[in-house]
Amino acid sequence: MKRYGLMWVGEKFYKTPAAFSAEAAKMGVSKRLPFIPKGFTIGVDWILLAHRKCPFETVNGIELKPGIFTAFCPSQIDYIVKGDESDDFLNDLFDKGVRLMDVIPEGESEPGKIIPLHPELQ
Repeated sequence: MKRYGLMWVGEKFYKTPAAFSAEAAKMGVSKRLPFIPKGFTIGVDWILLAHRKCPFETVNGIELKPGIFTAFCPSQIDYIVKGDESDDFLNDLFDKGVRLMDVIPEGESEPGKIIPLHPELQ
């Protein structure tokens, strides 16, 4: 049986489901996850996206109300490493197929300089 997660797309950034869908078609889906659900498998499990202003056709015309407007199957999850995580936590994410990403503060790097990201996990 497939597993599904549900995430809401906020009106603050996307006034309509169509606005989110247009950006996702150009750039791909990017959503912040507060956590990765237990047992979630990248490339297998699906995420349903909901919005408060989904258009529904009624006998009186189009009505905007909360609903699911699309779904996607994540092919990749990136985790931004903050620096205070334990090695066990990072290893667990890596073992689940999560890509670990370091953010290099402005001024700490120079153009063309290559900085290895957790080489022990690569």
